[in-house]
Amino acid sequence: MKRLSYLLLLFLSLVLYVFTARGSLGNPSALEIEQDLSVSGQAFETSQERSRYALILSLYYDHTFAIDNYASMGTPDIGRINGHYFSFFPPAASVLALPLYVLGLTLNAPQMAVFSLSTIFALLTILLIFAFSQKLKLHWSIGLFAALAFGFATNAWGYSVTFYAHLISAFLLLFGLYIALFGPQNKILKSSLIWFAYAAAVFVDFPNLFIFLPIALMHFVETFSTQMHEISAKLRIYWPYFLTPLIFVLCMGIYGYFNLVNFGSPTKLSNTIPRVRDISHQESTANIAVERGKSSANALNPRNMLNGIYTFLISPDRGVLVYSPVVLLFIFGVGTQKEIEKKREMALLMLPATCLTLYSMFGDPWGGWAFGSRYMIAVLPQLIILAGLGLARFHKNVWVKIFFSVVFAYSAAVSLLAPLTTNVVPPVVEAKPLGLTSDYRVNLRMLQKNELNSFVYNHVLKGTLPATYYYGALLMVVVLSGFVCIWYPKGTHSE
Repeated sequence: MKRLSYLLLLFLSLVLYVFTARGSLGNPSALEIEQDLSVSGQAFETSQERSRYALILSLYYDHTFAIDNYASMGTPDIGRINGHYFSFFPPAASVLALPLYVLGLTLNAPQMAVFSLSTIFALLTILLIFAFSQKLKLHWSIGLFAALAFGFATNAWGYSVTFYAHLISAFLLLFGLYIALFGPQNKILKSSLIWFAYAAAVFVDFPNLFIFLPIALMHFVETFSTQMHEISAKLRIYWPYFLTPLIFVLCMGIYGYFNLVNFGSPTKLSNTIPRVRDISHQESTANIAVERGKSSANALNPRNMLNGIYTFLISPDRGVLVYSPVVLLFIFGVGTQKEIEKKREMALLMLPATCLTLYSMFGDPWGGWAFGSRYMIAVLPQLIILAGLGLARFHKNVWVKIFFSVVFAYSAAVSLLAPLTTNVVPPVVEAKPLGLTSDYRVNLRMLQKNELNSFVYNHVLKGTLPATYYYGALLMVVVLSGFVCIWYPKGTHSE
């Protein structure tokens, strides 16, 4: 049944991702991307996609990390230093997507191929959630529930069909935790994988340096073991564990060299160079609006925490309670682990707690114009797994199952809006002065107007099927699948 569960999960996920894939065929030029495809509801609706895509174009055609010939595509998420323009984001996502771009050129669909990078890592994360659940000895149906809940009942869905780094981070963080808890018996291999995953996570997104840290610390503690005797204790140190961190150090050294070559200092990150918000088509200095560079450390302020936590958890424009309440079901899973396995539960809680603490101090907890709390996507798998533990704990309680069902259905209904319409929802601080809507009513209006961002709908069904019917059909698949998983399960494999 385990193998069949993997196949079923993979098939269902692929179907849902295909029907919500964004974009169109063809190879759009930089000018087309900037002028025609950069509005809400189009493939390149935010500077996140455009800035990363500009780097791909520069790597492929100009063989450089400087995006001088494509800079105007990425504003305002680009910077200028030493006479060159650079994307504000770490280069890892663009480098990983470069082979997909080349493949896409042969298929006349480079944009869709590049965007599939997020989909690939979303699929990997979904499968890893199921594998994690199996290691916790949860029933296969509960593993399916947890995997489907993350993939299709959180705001991760909207970012799984576009070009962001959140899903790559989600996979690497969960992979690192999985290896730390259930890794191979070969200790050198296990330790090497953890430190490599740590380095890769930092390459993908700078904040992962802190979010991954609990995994690294938990693993480092395993370097030491104690043997108790009647009148003494013996401390044992596993020395090879002191060598494997060199993998992380070496990778960070490479990253530092990259920063030195491009930005003039090993510790200068791309998001700290002077920002460029506007570039005219004339290349004169007078037409370039440049802001002074900043320090990454200065972006964090403990005084922001109260507003940040409110924004992430319960605010109507970004709160998890509004956009992905299925995640909050993790509360049912707290306290389910036996004393000897408490470190698993603590590990599942530490990463979300670290992420919440870090980003709540950030000056922009809204994540710009976004759909839900996108900064939390990277640690949602851990909370969803805890929700699965809660479902196993109360699998005989009808009222708890009803509650899980209602929350799952609502979460799926909200989450599906983003991939079909847009991720661009203004935060309340910007929307209110402009008289704009700052919640998912933006998406509902687009749905009612048949303004979808789905490749399948726009190229096959538009004009013959109302968008609301398309939305309803996909939602029914997700909800019914989730209900089967919620109502079928027994507590563990043995029941």
